[in-house]
Amino acid sequence: MQSINQYKQHHIGRILWFLLWAGLASIEHKRIKPKTQVSTSGYILETLDNCRHKKELKDLFKEVSICIGSPLYYTRIGEDILERMNVNIEKLCKGMLFGKMMELYIRSALAQKKVQTILTSHKLDYPDIGEVDVWDNENRILCEIGTRDKSDDEVNVYKYFPEHRFTRICTSNTKDYFSEKYQYYQVLYAKFCCMIDTGDIFKLKSTTTCNKESTACE
Repeated sequence: MQSINQYKQHHIGRILWFLLWAGLASIEHKRIKPKTQVSTSGYILETLDNCRHKKELKDLFKEVSICIGSPLYYTRIGEDILERMNVNIEKLCKGMLFGKMMELYIRSALAQKKVQTILTSHKLDYPDIGEVDVWDNENRILCEIGTRDKSDDEVNVYKYFPEHRFTRICTSNTKDYFSEKYQYYQVLYAKFCCMIDTGDIFKLKSTTTCNKESTACE
């Protein structure tokens, strides 16, 4: 039984290892403070390639998440789950599940714009600021992903690194404008997905948010 379990864990690890090398998945790191230490891509790949025990995978996933890049994977998985639970398939494109699918797609799509072999992304969640879904320091992009409209008080992208130039975006349902006061973009979520795929995201201006009107400087 032990050898069967070892084979199963190794098989899972090898699948994830392949998806990362093939560019079909990306590594997500989560930082809860400025000096959070993150594992290298090499260490993560080696762990996945050589794992034999469930604990090895559980320990790894305490540090990172593996995000599948194509939304087609999630569409198929979601469809199977909803059919088994006798839930209307239209629910797949609404609510939390749809938001999570879109977040994973955007994170992976941005990771593919970096110059690297293994796709990686970083999430910020400092306790005194709040969560930002993507911190792309290489391309100087901060992105907060959602499918509903947020007020300025709910948005966190302009609160991080106020003295440094970043393109700051919060995706939304109906809002589509640039906030002069807080120096960030509200962008329709479908439009933003297209902007990543076409590269138009890099045409947006980057700014600092440390100005007299911004709460980021308080």
